[in-house]
Amino acid sequence: MRVGPGTPMGELIRRTWLPFCLSEELPGVVCDPVRVRLMHEDLVAFRDTAGRVGVMGEHCPHRNASLFYGRNEDGGLRCLYHGWKIDVDGTILETPCEPAGSRIRFHIRHTAYPVVEQGDVVWIYMGPRDKRPPFPNFWWTQLPAENRVVGKINYACNYVQSIEGAIEHIHGDVLHSGHELLGWTPDQIASLDKAYYGFRPAARHYEFQDTAYGFRFAGIKPLDDDMKGVNVTPFITPFHVMLAGSPHMFVPIDDEHTWYFDVRANPNRPIDRAKALAERGEVVGLDVDHERKKLRKM
Repeated sequence: MRVGPGTPMGELIRRTWLPFCLSEELPGVVCDPVRVRLMHEDLVAFRDTAGRVGVMGEHCPHRNASLFYGRNEDGGLRCLYHGWKIDVDGTILETPCEPAGSRIRFHIRHTAYPVVEQGDVVWIYMGPRDKRPPFPNFWWTQLPAENRVVGKINYACNYVQSIEGAIEHIHGDVLHSGHELLGWTPDQIASLDKAYYGFRPAARHYEFQDTAYGFRFAGIKPLDDDMKGVNVTPFITPFHVMLAGSPHMFVPIDDEHTWYFDVRANPNRPIDRAKALAERGEVVGLDVDHERKKLRKM
């Protein structure tokens, strides 16, 4: 599925609020710029001296130098090439190499996107300003921080492939739970959390139902005593999948890569952050590198 500017799906996705990065990737009151590619666009994010988060085009509007190397100063990001200073809204604050009376900064505005920081996530809106919807205020973003964990992975595939993998349950019998099939030793299997893991090979029958928000489907598999297990999964257009009540968001980086945001939240009790990230293979430095790309583990 193509998602670049001007493509039908690309334009649709841009009219929703998109998870951009995790708050932890912009630490402290002031932080250096970070690069993030989203929806075929190369962007930088930073937290300014007032604590505001800015998300803007990576390349300075003056001579296209990368603002990733910019200096986070009072109220804005200064390009190191010719010193232009830009605030979180894309307003040009200073053009020090221009003549003293120059008004060029009043005629240029840098690409910058509306931002909301909520639920340990930085969200942006990339569509037409007059079409911007209200921020959705998802239930899990309203919980205390200790009742929520958000992981993130950089997938090397199209976002539709990511969604297909999430809503197709049966691969979990092998990839996530097939330890006997894959030759794990009895001691290794005994060390697992049996509430989370377990080899459950079973063919499934699928039934689908269109909804106003997308569709939902039921994966039906046989159980003992002539019973059947039914797992219902909603897909909310354009990139949300609810698995056992847990939100999963698959946001296009470009046509070949996807940001996966994996939410675990419980309104009734705190979440063990270390355990939750380890279970899903989302620990930075162990499971994924600092760009959130998967590391091969032997």
